[in-house]
Amino acid sequence: MNNIAQKVSEFFDKYNLKNYRGTVLVAFSGGYDSMCLLDILVKIGLNPIAIHLNHNWRGSESDNEEKHCKEFCKKLGIKIHCEKLDNSIPKTETAAREARYKFFEKCAEKYNAHIVFTAHNANDNAETVLY
Repeated sequence: MNNIAQKVSEFFDKYNLKNYRGTVLVAFSGGYDSMCLLDILVKIGLNPIAIHLNHNWRGSESDNEEKHCKEFCKKLGIKIHCEKLDNSIPKTETAAREARYKFFEKCAEKYNAHIVFTAHNANDNAETVLY
């Protein structure tokens, strides 16, 4: 087992999630950190649902990112739920974060999920602390 998978497995042990069989959602941006998390969750026997929020900030680039997410999930056999933000949402980090959290809550309710995983890498630490 590689180091990342080992850490995820230890997390599951620590929080008594090893035998969890409820619905698990993964906030899926399409970045390497969330791709890795999805892949590991599948490898350890979970059947996660990826949830992708297209912030709609970069036009066709945002749409291509969503398409990439769908293709990745199809390749792994993972269900994916995507939504696109309306153009009326302010293009600020605060508005985007608030929209993401609302999206996570909406998806958790829709899929009767009690767990929403988000993936972060070491470079995200400063940003997380600031929030």
